[in-house]
Formats: sequence, structure tokens, C-alpha cells
Amino acid sequence: KLAEDNDKNVRKAVARNINTPGPVFEKLAKDKDMGVCFNVATNENTPVSVLEKLAKGKKNWQVRSQVAANENTPVSLLEKLANNNNYEEDSAVRGSVAENANTPVSLLEKLADDIKEDVRYTVASNENTPVSLLEKLAEDKSADVRGWVGENKNTPLPLLKKLAEDENVNVRTLVARNKNTPVSVLEKLAKDEDESVRSSVAGNPNF
Repeated sequence: KLAEDNDKNVRKAVARNINTPGPVFEKLAKDKDMGVCFNVATNENTPVSVLEKLAKGKKNWQVRSQVAANENTPVSLLEKLANNNNYEEDSAVRGSVAENANTPVSLLEKLADDIKEDVRYTVASNENTPVSLLEKLAEDKSADVRGWVGENKNTPLPLLKKLAEDENVNVRTLVARNKNTPVSVLEKLAKDEDESVRSSVAGNPNF
């Protein structure tokens, strides 16, 4: 009954509850309030059939983005969402696919070539991104992308050393922040001309 409450905040709460039965999610996914649909898309117990319906919605990219981020979303649906490029906001949907822990390497490889840098830097931040792909992204024209490679805990030592010499201060700062950056590299960064880099070194537990 609460799923039919006149107050949208009540319906949102039902949609957010992990114990909500599957059939109720079906009903809530059709709610006129996008906030309710958003919570359905976010819920880890939302049935795949409901997620598939929400992924087809064209009105609200935020809902589709949450479907893409949901770890219950199957790979087949992630692949479809990764091809969303009809609207400017669809880059956020692809970014959520790039962030999903269940996104396969083959799809991460595709998204690493995305025209939008926010999609590429999300791939760079994903802990499942393989070293070969991190090496490619470390050469990206975007400093934000290179920076996320510098902060990724799986970035190998040779790549951290290279990025520690990047011309962009934000890239060096993120390398200095990485808990896996070795002392030898941190010692060099501790002498960096930029205060933010030195501050990050000072806050690194390895230093």
C-alpha cells in the first residue's frame, strides 16, 4: 500500500528499501516521479527485468545512469547502455558503465576510446582496468585522465614514475596521493615546485 502512497517521498522510501518485493518494483518503475524511478534503478535488489525497462527510458538520463551503475545489471544490458550516445547527457550513462565493477575488460577497452574525457577518466579510475589499458590512458591528452591513472592502486611502478614527471600539476598531485607510490618517487615529489604536490606527499602514509 505504501507503494501507492500519495506522498512521493513515501514511494521513494519504498523504492529504496532492499526488502521491497519484486512485483512492487515493477509498479514503482512506472511512477510519474523520476525520483522514485531513480531509487528503483539504484536498489541492488531490483529485478533485472525492471532494470531493463528503466534502461529503455529516454526521458531521464539520471535513471539510466543509475541502472548502468547498479551491480545487479547484467553485462548484456551494460553493453547496450555503453552505446547510449543519442543525447549529450548520455556520456554520464557511459561513465556509470565504466565505473561498474562488473563491466568486462572488453567493454572497458571500448570506453577507453570514448570521445568524452569524463568517460575515459572513469575507466582510468576503475580498479578492474588492466595494466595494458592504464598504460594507454596514461598517454591521454586529458590531464584528468592521466591523473586518475596516477591515483589507481593498480598502476605499476614504471607508470607511476613516468606520471610523477607529468607537466600537469594535478597529475603529479594524484601520484603523490597514491598509497602505492614508492618512497623513491615520493622523495622526488617532495621537492616539487607546487605546494599541492608537496602537501599530498606529506599526507601519504608511505612517506
